[in-house]
Amino acid sequence: QRFLIDPDFNKLAIFLPPQHGKFIQKDIPVLTTKGFKSHGELVAGDFVFGQDGKPKEVLGSSGVYEWNTVNISFDNGSSVECAKEHLWSLLIERDDRKGRVKEIHETQEIFKIKNRRNPAIQISPSLELIERKFKIDPYVLGCWLGDGTSKGGSITSDDKELIEKIKSKGYNVSKQNSKYGYGILGLVKQLREEGLYGNKHIPIEYILSSTNQRMELLRGIMDTDGSCDKKGRVEFSQKEGKLSKDVYLLVRSLGFKTSYRVLDMKLNGNVVGKKVRICFSPNKDELLFYLERKQCRIYSKIQEDREDKYRLFIQGIKEGRRTLGNCIQVDGGMYLVGEDLIPTHNSELTSRKFAPHAFGINPDLKIALASYSSNLANSFNRDIQKVIDS
Repeated sequence: QRFLIDPDFNKLAIFLPPQHGKFIQKDIPVLTTKGFKSHGELVAGDFVFGQDGKPKEVLGSSGVYEWNTVNISFDNGSSVECAKEHLWSLLIERDDRKGRVKEIHETQEIFKIKNRRNPAIQISPSLELIERKFKIDPYVLGCWLGDGTSKGGSITSDDKELIEKIKSKGYNVSKQNSKYGYGILGLVKQLREEGLYGNKHIPIEYILSSTNQRMELLRGIMDTDGSCDKKGRVEFSQKEGKLSKDVYLLVRSLGFKTSYRVLDMKLNGNVVGKKVRICFSPNKDELLFYLERKQCRIYSKIQEDREDKYRLFIQGIKEGRRTLGNCIQVDGGMYLVGEDLIPTHNSELTSRKFAPHAFGINPDLKIALASYSSNLANSFNRDIQKVIDS
């Protein structure tokens, strides 16, 4: 600050060493436009997703190195292992009655700030992706994942509204010998072609499809295997495994704050396995079910839709370990990490924000920005000009 206002202090050099501050543990998965990669595998040219749900280009990576970490945990049960210097874009609420304000802080500083309530992170909206062509209609696939026979093309249901909805997607459905069974003609062949026969999961291509296609998939799952309570809170319960993790990612990719709880399954008082409860709360006007008896509970819920349900609240920070990880540079500064799609920050306060701040105070300054990469230097220059122009 002295450099900006003191005429006798006319030179300033800022050196930022590589591999400092943005470190995240290398094995945490990161969703790209081509599927998951570990954080340590990301390279320039990959496209991850930003806090706004849009694809963002990875501009560079530090490479993997060793660093001390902390674990930052959130109220939905998720956590991230990162450096104590790692940056987070937070919504902070102090005791000044001004409401939540957006600030950027290092992990180690978060709970040194005086807060009226725990700091929060705004989750991303639905990921923005293009529509794809699929052999299996997303809604029908959702129904099969929820109530279908793993090694067959039948649905176990006696719900006439559900059967009619499947028929409306262009499938021939016939009653089977069992009381609650309906066969879907041609589905077995499609399941085999997609690698789903005897292997229930959501192919990554469906996760990387348009918002409408993902919503149709979710509606099929929820119509068959989901529930909604009188307060409009939605739940999907399933045996722990690949499918439950896929459903969690699907819901989270659609912009819902989602919890994933693993509980004991009991039979006659004895633990026989683990089950997963996936819970979230849609807005009153959102269509989550085609089955009227379920959807009406969302439309008729009384509880107000609050902004807090789109925020992850930080619960605590604990000492971690010394482990391998890396830093990446992302266009726009924010990207999503983990299967929980948690928005985090890559450091850009000096590279992108200091210069326009300095010019705003003293337009006569001369500033040179140097980088190990010409692409990064050009990128910084363009972004600085955009900030000044705005």
